Amino acid sequence: MEAIYYGVPMVGMPIFIDQGDALIKLKEKGIALGFDKDTATADEIYAALHEVLYNPKFKENIAKLSLLMKDVQEPPLNRVMNFMEYLIRHKGAEHLKLSSRHLSFIEYFCLDTIAFLTVIVLCFSYIQFLVVKYTFTKVRTSLIIIVNTLKSILLSLKKKSLEGGNSSLSKSSSPSLSRNSSFSFNNNSHALNNSSSFKPPKTISGSFVKEAVNRIQNGETNNNSFITSDYVTESSECKKRL
Repeated sequence: MEAIYYGVPMVGMPIFIDQGDALIKLKEKGIALGFDKDTATADEIYAALHEVLYNPKFKENIAKLSLLMKDVQEPPLNRVMNFMEYLIRHKGAEHLKLSSRHLSFIEYFCLDTIAFLTVIVLCFSYIQFLVVKYTFTKVRTSLIIIVNTLKSILLSLKKKSLEGGNSSLSKSSSPSLSRNSSFSFNNNSHALNNSSSFKPPKTISGSFVKEAVNRIQNGETNNNSFITSDYVTESSECKKRL
């Protein structure tokens, strides 16, 4: 600011913070040149100084800005004196001070606003949680119902297939079973009525009984005996008992 006020062109070398931005603005106004402190050479520095000193456009541009700064109603020193007198007359000029000095701790740091926004966010999050929970429960219940329905359908189909297989087996074997069962029950009841002293052997294999029944049905009663691995019995006695 001092260089602009007194109309002196500048050569800048920014070091930190906002000095780089300030140098860019001075270059745009045409009142300064600059170089980088890390990469600048002696020739670059000499060229920048020579350009600023001997190029008249830099002097003209900064002269215009200097005139703008000096063209005021009163000099800066008089302005400061007038402002000090103003403060004295109005006892510190409280109306010009920042009102934030009178705010409480909660108001100064906007804690009430933060608490209000936090409550709104928590309420919205809780409502969203309830919606998600309700939706999840509904979906879970629907899936359970669908799974149970599919299980019941599969069980019913399996039961029907088993019943169909059993019925077909019973139909195919019913004539021979009824004939054999009637024959065996009649003969057994007759044998039990005729002789109460008959005692069956301790072990009778299924193959022997089947063979004996088949031979009796076919009229093969002239054989001497039926032989099994467990015992031997006379055919005449077996025929008499049956």
